[in-house]
Amino acid sequence: MKKRAQLKLLTDRLRRAEKERSKFRLGMEMEHLVLKRNSLEAVTYYEDGGIEDILAQMVQLSGSNWKPVHEENHVIGLEGERGYVTLEPGGQLEFSTEPGGDLSRIDRAYRSFLSDILPSLGEDKILAASGFQPSSAIEEIPLLPKERYAHMYQYFDGKGLAHYMMKGSAALHVTIDFADERDYGRKMKAANLLVPIIYSRLDNAPFFQGQVRRGNSVRRKIWTDCTGVQTGLIPKALADGFSYEDYCQFLLRSPLILFKRKGEIRSGEGRSMAEVLTELKRGELKEEDVEYLFSMVFPEVRTRGYLEIRSCDSLPYPYNIGYLAFWKGLLYDEENLRFLNQLGDRTFAQAEGFELAPHDHSALEKVLKQASGVEESEELFRQLLERSFQGLGARERTYLRPLERLTRGGRPKDLALDRLAAEGLESLVDHFSPRLSKAGSKQNDRSEKQSLSLCSCCCSCSCS
Repeated sequence: MKKRAQLKLLTDRLRRAEKERSKFRLGMEMEHLVLKRNSLEAVTYYEDGGIEDILAQMVQLSGSNWKPVHEENHVIGLEGERGYVTLEPGGQLEFSTEPGGDLSRIDRAYRSFLSDILPSLGEDKILAASGFQPSSAIEEIPLLPKERYAHMYQYFDGKGLAHYMMKGSAALHVTIDFADERDYGRKMKAANLLVPIIYSRLDNAPFFQGQVRRGNSVRRKIWTDCTGVQTGLIPKALADGFSYEDYCQFLLRSPLILFKRKGEIRSGEGRSMAEVLTELKRGELKEEDVEYLFSMVFPEVRTRGYLEIRSCDSLPYPYNIGYLAFWKGLLYDEENLRFLNQLGDRTFAQAEGFELAPHDHSALEKVLKQASGVEESEELFRQLLERSFQGLGARERTYLRPLERLTRGGRPKDLALDRLAAEGLESLVDHFSPRLSKAGSKQNDRSEKQSLSLCSCCCSCSCS
C-alpha cells in the first residue's frame, strides 16, 4: 500500500467517526484493582477466588445482566446492556460504559455495575480505585491469558517501565466526540494543553512497588520511561489547525507492536506503521483491523472513533463521574472550548523560543501557569472547575462537587497518605473503595447562577 493510500485508509476512518453536535456523547473507561482487604495485596487472575472466579460469580449472581467472554477456555470479560467488563494484563478490571450524552445515565450504569460486582467479591476483597498497585510488586502478578498481552509483554521486555504499566497501573479514561475536522483539532489542542494539570492535581497513586511515593505522578513516570512505543503529548496538536492527516502521519511514524491482518494478530516488530502497511494491500485489512491500528499507540490524548483522554489515575466513585463532568463542561461548551484554545495561543506566545517535546509535562505546566496568571496549579485547576461548572447544565453541575475538595491543595494521594498516617490501613480501604450511598446519586436543585462552593469533607465525599 502506497503512502497516499495509507493516509486515506486512516483519515477515512476519522471522517466516519464524526458526529452531529446534537448527538455528542461521552464515555468512561474505568480500571480497578481487586485487592485483599487485610493486606491490599493484588488478587490475581488464576488463584482460588481470583479474578476469573469473581467474573463467573458476577454472572451467576446477576442473572441475565452479564454474559461471559471467553478466550482459550478462560473468562476474560463480560458483556452487559449498560457496558463491558474487560481485563488488563495484570488482572486490572475495567468497566467501560456505553457512551451517553447524559451524565446521570453514565452514573446509573456505573452504580449498576458496582451493585453487580461488589457482592461477588465477598468480605475479604475490595474493588479499589488507585493509580498503581499499593502492596504487590509486579513480579508477583501473573500475566492474563490473552494473546495480545502475551505478544505485548514479550515486545516490552527490557523497554523501560513498560511492564509496570501493563501489570501495575490503573487509569480513568474519558472519551469525547467531535463534529468535524476543525472541531477535532480544537479539542485535541485543549485536551493536550491540560494534561499536566491532570497529572498534577489528580494523582492517585500513593505507592509504587509497595513503597510510599509522595513526589510526582507514578503514571507520568511510567509512560515517560516506556520505550519502544509512541507515548506522551503530541506537540503539533497544540498548534492551530491540527488535522486528521496530522494525526495519521503521527500514527504512520509510530513503532507498531502488533497489527491485525484478516482478523489475525501479527507482530509489527517495532517497525513503523508505514513500513508494515507498505507490505499490505488495502483489501487485506478488515474494518476491525484498521480499528486495531489506532489502538496501538499510547499518547496522552489518543484518537480512535473518538478522542480518548488517558492521563488520569483511577479515581474512586464519585470522583470518577466528577472527572467526566469536568471534561464535558470544558469541551462540549463552545465558550470554554474557545477559551482553552486562546489560552493555548497565549501559552506559546509568551514562551518565546519554547519548543515542546512529548514528555515535557513540567515545562508545559510552567508556561501554562504563566499564561493563566497563576502561581500554583491548584489555582488553575480551581479556575477550570469554575469554567466547567458554567459549561454544564444546572442538573449536571452537582457531579463536580467531589472534585472541589482537591482545590484546597490536596491531591487524592496526599489525602490517602495523610489518612494512613492518622488512621491506619483501614483508611486506605475506605479511600480506594466506591461508596454507593454517596454523592452523584442525587441531583441538586441549585440555580444556574450559583458558583462552586468548596466542600471540606474527606475523600469519600458525602455531599448531596
